[in-house]
Amino acid sequence: FYIIFYIFMNISFFAIILLSKGNTDFLKYLANWSFSSKRNYILTLTFALVLFSVGGVPPFAGFYSKLLVFLALISSSKIFTAASIALLSCVGCFYYIRLIKIFFFCTGKKGT
Repeated sequence: FYIIFYIFMNISFFAIILLSKGNTDFLKYLANWSFSSKRNYILTLTFALVLFSVGGVPPFAGFYSKLLVFLALISSSKIFTAASIALLSCVGCFYYIRLIKIFFFCTGKKGT
């Protein structure tokens, strides 16, 4: 279950990046992604939904996949592993939400 959603989310993630590559410098800096919703709203919205799912935000499929992994770890008494994965998931989710903020709300050269 988890591996199927993980593969689908990562294929979607990289497919959207490759589809949005207009010129060679577009992917070089995060500031170039600012207001990408103005250029292609549907693609940017899809990318945001994939990022929410990869980050494990409920009610997306990535959340339920991670929840099943956490429950399996806790039921097998691997609490430290589950806690470290939860902590690292929070760090990853912070990065993904930062990207979504850049996509929709940031202006300027530095993405602020």
